[in-house]
Amino acid sequence: MPDVVTQIMPWRHLTIESWKNLTIPLWNPYSFSGTPHLANYQSAAFSITNLFFFIFNFNNAWGLAVLIQPLLAGIFMFIFARSLKISVTGSLVASISFMFSGFIATWMSWPTLSLAISFLPLALFSIEKYFELKKPLFLLILFISIPLSFFSGHFQTSLYLLIFTVLFLFFKLIETKNVNAFMHSFIFVILGILSSSIQLIPSIELYQNASRSLLFQKINAIPFYHLATIISPDFYGNPVTRNNLLGHYIEWNMFTGVTTFFLSIYAISLKSKKTIFFMLMALLSLALSLDTPIVDAFINLKIPVLSTSSLSRILCLFSFSISILAAYGIDKIKNDLELKNYKILTFWIISILVLISILWIYVLGKFINPDFTLIAKRNLILPSVLSFGLIFSVLIGIKKELLKVAFIIVILFVIFDMLRFATKWQPFESKELAYIEAPIIKELKKLDKNYRIFTPFGEEGSVYFNLQSTEGYDPLYIKRYGEFSKSLSEGKLIDADRLGAYLPREGKYFPKIIDSLGIKYILQKKSDIGKSWAFNFNSYPKNKFKLIYSDNDFQIFKNLEALPKAYLVGEYVIETDSQRILDKMFDENFDFKKSVVLEKDPKIKMGEGSLRKAEIIEYSPSKILLNVNLSDNSILVISDNYYPGWIAKVNGNETEIIRANYTFRAVPIPAGKNNVEIIYKPLSFKMGTVISIVSITTAILILVIKWYNLHAWILDKLKTAKLAIKSSAKNVNGKQTKKKR
Repeated sequence: MPDVVTQIMPWRHLTIESWKNLTIPLWNPYSFSGTPHLANYQSAAFSITNLFFFIFNFNNAWGLAVLIQPLLAGIFMFIFARSLKISVTGSLVASISFMFSGFIATWMSWPTLSLAISFLPLALFSIEKYFELKKPLFLLILFISIPLSFFSGHFQTSLYLLIFTVLFLFFKLIETKNVNAFMHSFIFVILGILSSSIQLIPSIELYQNASRSLLFQKINAIPFYHLATIISPDFYGNPVTRNNLLGHYIEWNMFTGVTTFFLSIYAISLKSKKTIFFMLMALLSLALSLDTPIVDAFINLKIPVLSTSSLSRILCLFSFSISILAAYGIDKIKNDLELKNYKILTFWIISILVLISILWIYVLGKFINPDFTLIAKRNLILPSVLSFGLIFSVLIGIKKELLKVAFIIVILFVIFDMLRFATKWQPFESKELAYIEAPIIKELKKLDKNYRIFTPFGEEGSVYFNLQSTEGYDPLYIKRYGEFSKSLSEGKLIDADRLGAYLPREGKYFPKIIDSLGIKYILQKKSDIGKSWAFNFNSYPKNKFKLIYSDNDFQIFKNLEALPKAYLVGEYVIETDSQRILDKMFDENFDFKKSVVLEKDPKIKMGEGSLRKAEIIEYSPSKILLNVNLSDNSILVISDNYYPGWIAKVNGNETEIIRANYTFRAVPIPAGKNNVEIIYKPLSFKMGTVISIVSITTAILILVIKWYNLHAWILDKLKTAKLAIKSSAKNVNGKQTKKKR
């Protein structure tokens, strides 16, 4: 699970650090030479689980954030199943199956995806109950469940939740013909989405500025032969046992339990509107995850996010639907046993035996790749035993006095099946081993913060320990920076990489730009010396680097010619064409220490003054303060990424920031002593905040009005009832008086 260590945990650590310092975590200066942080959806800046980090230390809070996901999914699924009038037994089956399903269990270490989908049953519960009882409380729950998901840290999963919720809402309209309940619920779904704008709008802005927005391609579509893993999750092996030689175990995991799956098949016999709805959702989500022409057509629609992300993650809806169908299935089996309706039961048992037999024929008949035969055999034994155990348990229930025992055994099978699967996958390590501040980290933290470090590690070192780096691993990063890093190889404009930006060590133009990027320190593993991926010191003059630290494992070299992150030049060139900008930058006569390529006229007359001094007074993630002293007009170059929302003030007067050297920032500075302030105040965040506040206020006002109307209606009914009682009492007294006379 490298992404958890190299991305998710460091990003959450930066988020929590910022909140604890009473600052909004808008910007990350430690990756990609600066990149948006809050807008990077997986930073989960507003996740409900962030509350743990203010109560417990980071490692304990992280553990709670991970473990609460299946707990919430299980609780919400149970109450949703009960709202559908499913029995306690069926609701337990649905709850256990969903909370430890393949999607939730395998993604649980990322406290984002599983958390995002765990609020789906809560949203559906609120809709079901509102249609039934018309109480404003359930509109409130619906309203809250939407942003709780969208704030969880994974937009794609939350989008699936939203789609499923809206489809269920339309289903309820068709089922009940209750237009008023539909409209009320739909309005609160919209308000829930709008209340998430504080996260959504900055993220949409970043998505538009990232290379990911243009990469429409089929990613992780599941081949048909992988359907065997619905019954046997480890049919093709498991990464935990290091024998998973085929496919992507996490992305392709469609397991909800062999017992659960066969119970869901029985629900087909119900033919109720609700079971048909969940069957269609299960089939649709499965179809959209498989490698079929349907998926090709879907990708060609070029739908943002859905057509640029891993297709198989829609399996979260498959897992959810199968879990609910299993609940309906076990209730139907119980009912059929009580009514002695054995026809469907017989057909169901035969179906189980046929499916298990097909899998064994597939394995033993050598239809499977020989490399997987032994793995498949071993991992098909337990599902087969559980299948026969399920059949045996149900047959026990034919005897009326053993019916309860039979279903207790079925529940135990479900618990065993799901817990075995989840605990096998989920790793546990001592919290003391997480992000140990090793001696080399302590040395790196002592270095001058006005420069960057070129390291062999990723965000697990740079972001977590606040060490500024030029590289990064993330699908959402500034496209221009990715193009810039790729151009260093041959000087040509090339599309950015999909998952990150890495400066090519052997790139033709890397030595030319290393100083202007503020890379003053080079960290090298001694074990990497001489390897192709190591920093090649032989490409540079001998006196350029100086060894300043060495231990048994690492060396730190100092670049004696590195420019600080903010420096001044007296010349500029204006160019707007992307390739020509790169051509000018990589021209052998171009000197980054003297000149800069701008994309806009700074409208300032340059001089040849000898005094050019820029001193960084404060450098925080979203704010830079400098004292600049000049004998003539100059251009202040900042080797942080240009991005909408950054504003500059020179002596209190707002000054335009110009994109420079393809992807960086420049500010024209007049002669004399100047106080320069560069702040990140994105309009997208301001807009999102306003929309969120207005949406929350609107929802509260509507709920108050509805509650007041309901309260008035109840009081009116009570008053009417009271008058009726009084009137009845008077009539009784009148009759008694007449009798006495």
